[in-house]
Amino acid sequence: MSTRAHYDYIIAGAGAAGLSLLHSILSSPTLKTKQILLIDQYLSPATDKTWSFWANQDEPVTKMATLRWKKVNVSAFNETFSTHLKGLNYYCIKSEAYTSALLTLAKDSPNVTRVKASIQQLIHLDNGVKVKTDAGVFTGEWCFQSVIQKKIIKKESQKEIKLLQHFMGWEIEVNSPLFKENEVTLMDFDTPQGDGVTFFYVLPFSETFALIEYTMFSEKMCSDLEYEAEIREYLKQKYQLDENDYTIRRKEIGAIPMESVRLAGTLNPRTLNMGMVGGHTKPSTGYTFMRIQRQVHSIVKRLEKGLKPVHEGGSSFRFRVYDIMLLSILEKDPSMGVKIFHDLFKKNSMELIFKFLDEKTHILEELKIFSTLPYLPFLASIYRMRVRILSGA
Repeated sequence: MSTRAHYDYIIAGAGAAGLSLLHSILSSPTLKTKQILLIDQYLSPATDKTWSFWANQDEPVTKMATLRWKKVNVSAFNETFSTHLKGLNYYCIKSEAYTSALLTLAKDSPNVTRVKASIQQLIHLDNGVKVKTDAGVFTGEWCFQSVIQKKIIKKESQKEIKLLQHFMGWEIEVNSPLFKENEVTLMDFDTPQGDGVTFFYVLPFSETFALIEYTMFSEKMCSDLEYEAEIREYLKQKYQLDENDYTIRRKEIGAIPMESVRLAGTLNPRTLNMGMVGGHTKPSTGYTFMRIQRQVHSIVKRLEKGLKPVHEGGSSFRFRVYDIMLLSILEKDPSMGVKIFHDLFKKNSMELIFKFLDEKTHILEELKIFSTLPYLPFLASIYRMRVRILSGA
């Protein structure tokens, strides 16, 4: 690996977004020989995340999935709604396996330069971009970055909602078969509700090994002791497991923003924002991974055609309004949130819900979904957020 001064593409940030783009470029017959610079403070595999998503098996990224499931469960008010997915699978990718494979690919590719550095500034040039780091200055034709966030500033009087989807997950192993390895518990609301909407998420990797994750939508994170106490109690109540009945193999903890704040798609005319800093996290769910894949697909297709890459994959006005409505309800009346999720999954097919969350539904399908939900909370949220909505959501 030799360090150059100028590159075709600079990828600033080696997380899911940056590495997904790198993989797609190197898989392109047209682009695979381009000179690429990959910069990040840490160029080692991430071990702290589990990315889960639904998709059809034709999506290229599913080939890197650790596991897949066909049956999905949601529980609320002591009712369980189960679905065998049609045309879709629910997938899981371990961040360690994904990032390790793609960092190895970068290392083995002679046209990829890896620089471990802190990014200080991204500066627009007439025909490119200059990247200042603590390891030197580099230039490129295009920069794709997932490091620096740029907000779209609205009126000061405009109300913003800032919640977190925060969680702690334990991967546990038990001595005898316990988990149903062919089905996922997407949301189990039948647990004491905390300061916000609270549920458990269960990914069974085998009959004796599973990820058990405690999740809450609220303004602040809990302490580690609070998360751990809730997980222990859930394991005791749900599976009759005492602490000496299981071994904790790995822990993960994190928080995903659930905000009405809009993020800019570009940092400057030659720098596209990617992933979470590019506004690709869906505010009402926290799902990001497949939205990243759609952005990557768009970027690569345009580069292959010699076109300017543009920011795509963010939500349209209509879906931004839907997200703001739900966020407002979750902020003002968390107890109503469980009722909404209960009715959503009870009265609609899982495939339609996933299509809606992927923002691929048409207006008649959306009206059908909203007709199954309590309407007064949504009307109240529209009134509370009217200035925000009328200014472009």
